[in-house]
Parts: sequence; structure tokens; C-alpha cells
Amino acid sequence: IGWLPESLLRAPWLHHLARLVLLVSAILWGLQRALPWSSWSTAAAFSLVWALRMENVANGAHIFHLTAMLLWIHAAWMHAVRKEWKAARQAGQLWSTPTYPRWVFLLVVFQIGLFHTWAGVTKIATSGIGWGNGLSLQLWIHLFGWEASPFGRLVLYDRTIAMLLQSGALVIETLSFLCWFGPRFRWVIGICLLGFYTGVLGTFVDYGFHFNLILVAWFLLPFEVWLRRRGAGWR
Repeated sequence: IGWLPESLLRAPWLHHLARLVLLVSAILWGLQRALPWSSWSTAAAFSLVWALRMENVANGAHIFHLTAMLLWIHAAWMHAVRKEWKAARQAGQLWSTPTYPRWVFLLVVFQIGLFHTWAGVTKIATSGIGWGNGLSLQLWIHLFGWEASPFGRLVLYDRTIAMLLQSGALVIETLSFLCWFGPRFRWVIGICLLGFYTGVLGTFVDYGFHFNLILVAWFLLPFEVWLRRRGAGWR
């Protein structure tokens, strides 16, 4: 939305309106009302709220990009199964009727892999393999890290440790596309990304990657297998 006039991007009324639409849409979606339009408006309003935020800060983080992408996928899901969903809800069999198609899960996994791999590739393209030299990580922790963090203290203590952790994070991100190739790869990448996010959140407590951690755990770890075996609406 960067093409919009700056006066509009900074207008408080637009920010408040976007938040109001997001709140109302999310409540309607949660109450299973006005489907599938409430799901589409939730995804659109969430994207707008975050886009407005990013247009008005000098240094923003990509903490809600993945959430927005997955909201659009699930809005498409609600649109695709709207008739089945309505019939199952009216019959009182919503949670036992398989209304979550396999393509939704696979598309989510694809997006998670693409998001993280693109992050790694971008780092390499911009800074080269030397991005993981450890020094930049030490500087970030010194400037922005949580002083009491055990992770942060360990990294600041030794440059070699910092280099290993930073390079390891780069490798994990870049190879995240491997989660596309079956459950075993998916689980391994999921565990590695959870370790990465745990380290980030334990060191930079103000970096809001909590949703990324939750989404990675939910979709890359074997919860899908467990839910499918229980017949909890998954095809």
C-alpha cells in the first residue's frame, strides 16, 4: 500500500477503522457468522492493519507476515467448504465431518517453507555467507537484547559460539523448503525452527515472533497426524 498518499497512510481514522473491521470480522468468523465473507474480511483487515503499521515505522520486523499469509489460505478454505460447513453445522456434526481438505494443510506447509527459505536466501543474497559471522549477532544482542537472557550471555561470551548459532540459523532458514518433502523432513525442520524461535524469543523479548513459533509447531510437528487419526474434521 506504499503507493497510497502519505497523508492517508498516517491518518489515525484509517488505522482505527482497519482495527475495528478486523475485530468485528474476527468475532463473526469465530461465531461462524457471515461465512465465508467474514473470513475474507478478517484476512484483508489484518493485512491492512499490519501494512499500515509497517508504513509508519522506520525499522519494522516481519513478525506477522506469516500469520497474514496463513489467514488468506484459511479464508480460501472457508470459501471452498462453505456449503459443507453450513450443512454440518446445521446437522450438529461440525467437528466430526471432514471439512478440512488436505490441500489446505499442504498449502500452509508450502507457505511456511517458502517464508523461511526466502528469509535465508535474502540474507545470503544481501550479505553473503558471511552473514553468519557471529559478530553482527553479538552487536544485535548488545544493543537490543535482554540483559538477563542466558542465550544472550552465552553468545556474548564467545565469538565462536555466536558464529555457530548464527550460521546454524541461516542454514535452518535456507533449508526450510525441505518441509515440503514428507512428514520426516517436516518434523525435523519444525523442531529446528522451534529451536531457532526459542532462541530469538529468549534473547530479544521485544521481538514478537510468538505467532510464528505457534504456527510452526502446529503445522510442522505431528499434530496433523494425531488429528487425522482422531477424525477431527481433517480429510
